[in-house]
Amino acid sequence: MQAALEITARHCGRELDQYGQCVAAKPESWQRDCHHLKMSIARCTSSHPIIRRIRQACAEPFEAFEECLRQNEAATSNCTEQVRRFLQCAEQVPPPGPPTIQASFCPHHCSAEGHRKRQAWEAALEQGGRSCWLKSGDRFNKARLSLHVA
Repeated sequence: MQAALEITARHCGRELDQYGQCVAAKPESWQRDCHHLKMSIARCTSSHPIIRRIRQACAEPFEAFEECLRQNEAATSNCTEQVRRFLQCAEQVPPPGPPTIQASFCPHHCSAEGHRKRQAWEAALEQGGRSCWLKSGDRFNKARLSLHVA
């Protein structure tokens, strides 16, 4: 959960600040009056994998927490158990790992010797392209790549 909050604060700080100010300014009606700001946070965070994973894995405890907040607008402290369950769930969600990239080299661009030594080569993708420069010793060869991100 800490990672998700850090991502949200880093990438959606303006939205979080506006929502927090609205909630503080309207303690009796924040659920209704600040809803549009809550939705702006949701839109902002929807592109971050850890937050998507938490939403998926912890949908049930989060919905229970939101329902409690709706029923206790003026006394949100009544929802501590729902918050605890949601946070407990969120802490169990592992962060997404780096994407798995499989690269297949076009054989007509590399020598047979290059294929035997492929594991020793360093490859760097050209920015925005589907080709790379392969380095073997002092030689660079350009090769086409077929990338599949899992």
